[in-house]
Amino acid sequence: LFSSVCAAEVAVRRERLDAALAVTGMDDESAGCVSLLDLPHDALSRIVSHCAAADLVAGVAPACTLLRSVACDQSLWEDLFRARYAPLLARLFGGEPPRAAAAEAGWRAFYYAFRRSWPALAAERGHVVLQLGDQYYDVTTYLDDHPGGPEYLSDAAGTDATGAFDAVGHSVRARELLRQFVLPEELFSAADG
Repeated sequence: LFSSVCAAEVAVRRERLDAALAVTGMDDESAGCVSLLDLPHDALSRIVSHCAAADLVAGVAPACTLLRSVACDQSLWEDLFRARYAPLLARLFGGEPPRAAAAEAGWRAFYYAFRRSWPALAAERGHVVLQLGDQYYDVTTYLDDHPGGPEYLSDAAGTDATGAFDAVGHSVRARELLRQFVLPEELFSAADG
């Protein structure tokens, strides 16, 4: 497996292995003497939490029944979700994920669905987040100052409002003003797929 990946990826995987070994208190030599199957479920969960989501689905899950049960563990996916989306959760969700949506879908499904659904979920919490092109804007604080009235922005909350924004023919000044409301991509971008 490692022969087909670049040196940088090998280094990243080595760091993940070292982190996993640190969790169990093992070193390379003692790890060679213990089967993963001998480890308790919670230790395995901690170890695979250092994997990227794509590796969990494509590589770890099919490896064996026990690892599959660990890779599908809802608490693992909740931890991965919280780690991946921590900045966005802090900014728009009071630091907590929308539990009702997560409970309905399950954490694994919610982990993947949240990338597309977070603007609408933020709108349910009173934030007016619009997508314009490939950027997201939190215009909640601008509602009362919007020349067209707050209802135009509120009605578009949680949606891709690019067509409506362009159709109005906003001025250069309006487009410049919009920059102050842009949400940095690192708040919601995929950290690991």
